[in-house]
Amino acid sequence: MDFDEFYRALERLKKDGETVNAYGGSEKDIDHPDGSVLNDIMEHICEKYPNERPIWMEAFYQVFNWQYSAMYEGLAGYYDNFYGESDYRKITATAEFLKENGYAVVAEQYISGIVECKRYEYPPEKRELAKKIELCVDWNTEPVWEFYLDILEKHRNYWNEIQWTKNE
Repeated sequence: MDFDEFYRALERLKKDGETVNAYGGSEKDIDHPDGSVLNDIMEHICEKYPNERPIWMEAFYQVFNWQYSAMYEGLAGYYDNFYGESDYRKITATAEFLKENGYAVVAEQYISGIVECKRYEYPPEKRELAKKIELCVDWNTEPVWEFYLDILEKHRNYWNEIQWTKNE
């Protein structure tokens, strides 16, 4: 799927009144043909930008992984960098980006579970809070979906620019 197709899929989802999340895809119509577009975008990011990403792309990447973790495996693994993709530096940079760019609802949920800890050692006293955040994320997907739509639309023209810069 190319960039234009990503954006056409997002437009069709918006037109159809869908909300899409990182774990299950489209929520209203689980068989929506465009329901996996966020996963497709993530695959593209992982393939083309495995290490260095602009902060907006890193924020998309981190929020996607955070939402997926909240809905599937639990947030303790996200916050303690279980997979090596969400270290404290990336999490706090994402939190700052969310706050500074008007994503207050997402930022509030995202920030509430952050704690500096060693890999695989999320503090036991924070696990109850992480479970509460998971429930909130699971039942309140609209703000995160709006974040995805907004961040992708605001940076629609940056993909080719990034690719061009990368190939120099």
